[in-house]
Amino acid sequence: MSEDFFRFPHTPHIAWLATGEPRDDKVLSPAEAEDILSGPVVLEEKLDGANLGFSVSPDGVLRAQNRGQYLPQPFHGQFARLGPWLA
Repeated sequence: MSEDFFRFPHTPHIAWLATGEPRDDKVLSPAEAEDILSGPVVLEEKLDGANLGFSVSPDGVLRAQNRGQYLPQPFHGQFARLGPWLA
């Protein structure tokens, strides 16, 4: 793994509304939740089920990554249409 690789952070829950205890998911403390909710909040829904990020390497090459690795070309699976989109 490249030392400049940035892993996607886990998104904390403002409140745990499900039954049972959360696994390794982070639940914000009441003070942290109050701090986040004290300003504007944008709600988004993740539809595709995949994490995808972009960065530029030190030598200027555009890189696509999922949660744990840079995606090698040619792209496969759920990222198969990424190549033409990036072109």
